Amino acid sequence: WTEGSWGETPSGAIENYKAPSIETVEEKQVTSTTRNEKVDVYYEADTKEVTEEKEVTRTINYLEKETNKVLKEPVVQKVKLTRTNKVNKVTGEVTEG
Repeated sequence: WTEGSWGETPSGAIENYKAPSIETVEEKQVTSTTRNEKVDVYYEADTKEVTEEKEVTRTINYLEKETNKVLKEPVVQKVKLTRTNKVNKVTGEVTEG
């Protein structure tokens, strides 16, 4: 039998995925005794951070007990809350922060 080789193969980048588990599959010499081989290169889905905002309002009313007559202007209090979520670039699934 003659000899041969499997060539070096760069895994390369895939859009929306992190770097591969194996950057380059190395060259390998092949002889008549070499068995079939499988090399698995794994890619993990990449994520991006997205800021979510929410406003919560509290209104305080000042009323006369018997008639519900407004005794003075209400006080309105607003709070803006934010959180950073992670969005899976492949599936679109959101993991709340």
